[in-house]
Amino acid sequence: AKAYAGEYTVTQLESTQRALKQTLLQDYQAAVEESDMMKLGKLTPLVQMVQLEQEAVELYLRFLRNILSQQLGQAATVNPDDNKKPPYVPMARVYNAAVTTLRHHLPMVSHCLHKAAGDAAVVQLVHVQVEQAVSPLFQAYISSRQLGVCSKNAQQVYVLLEDRYSAGGFSQDELEEGDDCGFTSQVGTLGDVDAAMEEAALMLQHAESYTRFIQHTVKEVNKARAMRYEQQKDERRRERERKEWSTGMSAAEQKEEEDDENEDYQPLEILPAHTQLQEILAEVGGYYSVIERCLLLASMQRAFVAPIEEDPSRYLSPLGAASKAHSPSVGNRAVQTSVVESCLYA
Repeated sequence: AKAYAGEYTVTQLESTQRALKQTLLQDYQAAVEESDMMKLGKLTPLVQMVQLEQEAVELYLRFLRNILSQQLGQAATVNPDDNKKPPYVPMARVYNAAVTTLRHHLPMVSHCLHKAAGDAAVVQLVHVQVEQAVSPLFQAYISSRQLGVCSKNAQQVYVLLEDRYSAGGFSQDELEEGDDCGFTSQVGTLGDVDAAMEEAALMLQHAESYTRFIQHTVKEVNKARAMRYEQQKDERRRERERKEWSTGMSAAEQKEEEDDENEDYQPLEILPAHTQLQEILAEVGGYYSVIERCLLLASMQRAFVAPIEEDPSRYLSPLGAASKAHSPSVGNRAVQTSVVESCLYA
């Protein structure tokens, strides 16, 4: 460049580039401080043209962190009206706010700031902010429902019920007294426990939906980066072939470039294999499985302790409508039992 344009021209060009970078960086920082999304949307595509991706990523993450702190904090706040709602409602608000923010900001960052791993940094930031917002809600739920104590009691009741059935069932005295091995006193009534388990199941389902979404986003980010990597490989290959035809290349240089082209893309480890949210879900899921197992056995016990001979209509009903045109037959006298439904549904 110096040979064709002269040293003065090259110096002036470098000075102009430095001034442009400084001006663009100042404008970008001002947009971040003002939280001006429109201005950031105009400036972000320009920073990659002047090699300011790394600085832009740091500033954009600062801007996004402020937005997430405000939105997720507002979503996680339990209002007086939320006291009448299930505990998974504020959690669902947090998940929805995080998904909306990620869908809004990730496409532009992935397109313009991928060279500085801005796409991976945005996913990491959103997930960390979600964990910080949801973890206190989960801990409050575990404490308010006393899941640890309830799970321990349910395990003890389950062992007693299982021992009785494996030993030959309930005695006649236990049937008359309606002994449930302390399920009602230590765990709760069947209806209350069933409602609590339905609440826990919905909470786990909401969290699982968000977890699947964030994992899918990670895969899509790596998929986009792999496509760009393959495009760059094709460009390097075409450039190498052009050099071979125009200037010629030594065997060593050709082999070195071919080795670079044969390298496969290595996916980024954007999120760890075990996150804090997954650990919390595993804890709640463990409590849920223990209590639900005891609830099933207690429901079976309730169905079995009431003899059918005392009240046949309790578990037996006609299989179909009786026909007046035909004489009574085996088909007309057929009945169906609801013992299974009574065992499975409290």
